[in-house]
Amino acid sequence: MDQLVVKEIPMSPIQIACAVLVPLCWGVQFVVIKLGLAAFPPLFFVGLRFIAVAAILLPFVGLPTRREIGPMIVISIFFGGLNFGLVFVGLGQGLASVSGVANQLSTPFTLLLAWPLLGERPTVRVVIGVALAFAGVVLTVVEPGAAVKIVPTLLVIAAGFAWAVGSVLTKRYGPLEPLKLMAWMSLFTVPQVMVTSLMIEHGQLASLQAPA
Repeated sequence: MDQLVVKEIPMSPIQIACAVLVPLCWGVQFVVIKLGLAAFPPLFFVGLRFIAVAAILLPFVGLPTRREIGPMIVISIFFGGLNFGLVFVGLGQGLASVSGVANQLSTPFTLLLAWPLLGERPTVRVVIGVALAFAGVVLTVVEPGAAVKIVPTLLVIAAGFAWAVGSVLTKRYGPLEPLKLMAWMSLFTVPQVMVTSLMIEHGQLASLQAPA
């Protein structure tokens, strides 16, 4: 029997640059958010973010169908309100570096949820990888001498769990057009975070009027 030979194709410089750019942008966003939180209340900042995203995307997508609107609202609660709300609140009180690491637990959370909800049973190798991911975050949080605040870090971890729930629901309710989902999910998230901001935060108007 002929042996199957898999030829490895080297990545081009552009492909390598793109592969590096993705995690770089992911890390930079936590620094940018941290800077923004110095000027805006966290949930109000989340609302402004989603207003901007909805304003940019909605002109390019159609109306959701009757089948789509319910799932989009549910997904917006986890992907939008809970995920971003918890991240921004936690990041406002904690460290950007630790938050960036803790939020990565969204991936192993997704793998764990996909088993009971989607029937995607993980392999032993995946289970070992999930265990290592959790262990890595624990080591980061309990590092001796590190000025890590537990509650803000737990909020960011909870945000990762909300992101995982949103991911699983997107797969379960799909297929949904990505751009259309992002546009309407952003719009549905705005009242969730803005109403909550009015209830528990203050200084929203002052933050808008403050000089840059």
